[in-house]
Amino acid sequence: YNVASLSIWPGIVGTEHISSLALQMGEDKPRNQQSQVISQGYNWETPLLTGRVIAALAADRTVMRFTGRVRIVAELADYYGIIDKDGLRPVSLRSLRFIAPMFWPALIKYASLIPNINVPWFLLLWGILQSPKI
Repeated sequence: YNVASLSIWPGIVGTEHISSLALQMGEDKPRNQQSQVISQGYNWETPLLTGRVIAALAADRTVMRFTGRVRIVAELADYYGIIDKDGLRPVSLRSLRFIAPMFWPALIKYASLIPNINVPWFLLLWGILQSPKI
């Protein structure tokens, strides 16, 4: 039938609700490092970026190569050369440029110096994204 089916994962999407929560988090003292980074709007995407990526996928004659896979919106945006509303292209959730400032917020101002290297999924699942132990 030649129907492509894939899952796309956006990063932190700066919707009105998320922006409101970030503003509240900024007014309150952030509870942890990740909250501090998120409240600053670091590496946010807009819903427009996801829409542009979906449009690029729909126009791609070779989209079948992505069938059955999970793809991150920022990685597809990089692949297709798509930028967000503000003229920037967020980095992948798997990128060292995203992960390092989440653990060391002082690195945000030096983020452009951090290599944009994607960490393999198995390492993320093994460590950072590990399921909580009950």
